[in-house]
Amino acid sequence: MSERCDRTDLLVEQCAHCRNLVSPEEEAARQRSALVASGKWLRAVHKGKCARCGEWFGEGSAITRRPSGWISDCCADAVGDE
Repeated sequence: MSERCDRTDLLVEQCAHCRNLVSPEEEAARQRSALVASGKWLRAVHKGKCARCGEWFGEGSAITRRPSGWISDCCADAVGDE
């Protein structure tokens, strides 16, 4: 069961208060930067399509190479440390 914020009763991942008033876009940028900093991911120079889910990714997205193709940060949780 997901945790809820004591102040807003929203799910913690949806609550701006729990995210220290960080917008979802800012949070995504932080996560993207963390992936790139790990050394296993690169910043996309061109737009492309995620080989795992088929979603389009844009320039600046975090991507990693797999035998199936380029995987975008949209599937980072699913890819894990394969």
